Amino acid sequence: MQVFGLPRHVIRAGALASRIAAKSLSNEAAMRMDAVSRWRNARAAGLSADAAARAVGVSRTTLYRWAKRAEPLSRRPRRVCRPHWSPVLARAVEELRGVALSRRPLYLDRASAVFGNGEDRKVGHISQHRSTFCA
Repeated sequence: MQVFGLPRHVIRAGALASRIAAKSLSNEAAMRMDAVSRWRNARAAGLSADAAARAVGVSRTTLYRWAKRAEPLSRRPRRVCRPHWSPVLARAVEELRGVALSRRPLYLDRASAVFGNGEDRKVGHISQHRSTFCA
């Protein structure tokens, strides 16, 4: 049986793979790959892994990590803690927002009256989150 063409999903997957392979490296990744190649050249010249890493100026474990993945990963946590304030607390902060913040003692007195002792520092955190308040 003679095949004249490939199925559509195979052609699309091949096109996607070629686009992924053609991606250029970022500056950080290029610097990392350069350091790894200098380290490998020093190893090929007869230096030990530690001595070659010292010659490159990067730790050995970092070089092994860079050899596995040159592109730096995001440092953002995978699960970010969401604010969990009660609607009553958010409404109280919304009412306090109108108070002149330049008069700090009056503002703190009102905040401590609403939230109790030690809880007035939450006011700043909650008032910064505009997404907390539904208008």
